Amino acid sequence: MEFDWGVGEYERIAVDLVPAAQVLVRAACVGALPEHVVDVGCGTGNVALLAAELGARVTGIEPAARLRELTAAAAAAKGLAVSVLDGTAADIPLPDGSADVVLSNFAVIMAPDAQAAADELARVTASDGRILLTAWTPGGPWDEMMGILGKAVAQATDGAFTPPPKPIWHDPDAATGLLGPHGFKVTPTQHQLTFPIGAPAEFWQTHLERHPIGVHTAPLLQQAGLYDGARADVIAQLTEWIPEFVVDYVVIEAQR
Repeated sequence: MEFDWGVGEYERIAVDLVPAAQVLVRAACVGALPEHVVDVGCGTGNVALLAAELGARVTGIEPAARLRELTAAAAAAKGLAVSVLDGTAADIPLPDGSADVVLSNFAVIMAPDAQAAADELARVTASDGRILLTAWTPGGPWDEMMGILGKAVAQATDGAFTPPPKPIWHDPDAATGLLGPHGFKVTPTQHQLTFPIGAPAEFWQTHLERHPIGVHTAPLLQQAGLYDGARADVIAQLTEWIPEFVVDYVVIEAQR
């Protein structure tokens, strides 16, 4: 299945990630110098817009055409000069060493080939540049909800479904293994992000049903008669967490 992050309404989920984007941009000290900031997997522009507002020259990299359009429109509405290019973490259309700061808010961690992504991030980062990215810590509430959906998908496909490889960027040793050979020293810091639930059924609709993962998996689950059961299980779990749930994440900073 070819995955397109542009389907559904990812912008509804992206709003909840703004506090992490703010943490990321602050940790990178964006604005202290006139720098070129590259936001890899820019999505709806959370990080790119914040960096541009602080005076950085910003390039967003995003493979989903609709999300590129959303970022460009948001930048234009604020009068910010943000370039948005078609690319992925493993294929960034920029010259070697052209980025002073490379940022990624829960995006690079989704790259299918972590080493290929790390190699590409290192390639575009200047010799004295830095890379900072956010990564979810495994085992939290999102994993529980995705586990419910994953179990239903496995049942719908008679076990033939192969889940994507688990992200490893949250592990400082793994991040060091990926970026260390390129001369980077990795420093992790722990953070938390709070998700308000409100009405569980509404949260399902906005954060899961309209999430690109939900849009891609819904037809399969509906055809197998498993959609309603998965929905009920997730809503039951959300009901237990009302009024909010907290997710741990890591900011990985890599400096040459």
